[in-house]
Amino acid sequence: MKKILFFGDSNTYGFDPAGPIGGRYPEAQRWTNILMRSLGPEWTLEADGLNGRMIPDSPYMQGMLWDSVLRHEPDVLVIMLGSNDILSSRAEEPEDILTEISGKIESLMQYLAIQKKRAGLDFQIMLCVPPKMHTGVMRFDRTSGELPAVYRESAHRFAAHFIDASSWQVELTGDGVHFSEQGHKAFAVRMAQELKNHTL
Repeated sequence: MKKILFFGDSNTYGFDPAGPIGGRYPEAQRWTNILMRSLGPEWTLEADGLNGRMIPDSPYMQGMLWDSVLRHEPDVLVIMLGSNDILSSRAEEPEDILTEISGKIESLMQYLAIQKKRAGLDFQIMLCVPPKMHTGVMRFDRTSGELPAVYRESAHRFAAHFIDASSWQVELTGDGVHFSEQGHKAFAVRMAQELKNHTL
């Protein structure tokens, strides 16, 4: 049996922007639960999603990720973060935002490589680019569309599997950031394909 840990932000949490503050889609409508049902009994899935989460780039935040790994003991760790890093950036140019994110990703992947070696663990890491945002703010949307090159390079350098969900045409809600109900379904289908084709 394979255990997969998804570490992400509000879209992994299942946030519903049309619901009350902090509200979530019903469990059956979240992509993580749809995915779990489609994978079958030979897989187990843990979803560690948090609204507003950014790429861990401090010892405390990186430690939270590692604590989650030790708690769940996955065979596969899928990291899907970056949207909030774009939205919170004060940089005016997409190139500068991408430089910020590249530094965070490199720091995180290096941290995980060190921790895996120290702990003697051998889980697979999959680095996933979030679906492309459509916020109406040009520098944010352009940066979102250019994330694949940054993530692909880091994944290659640290022998992780690269997933480009920005190309999946996932339907978003009116805020251009969060998955719609149909988006959750579509994302689950594509992620299932990735896992079945590229996991150990």
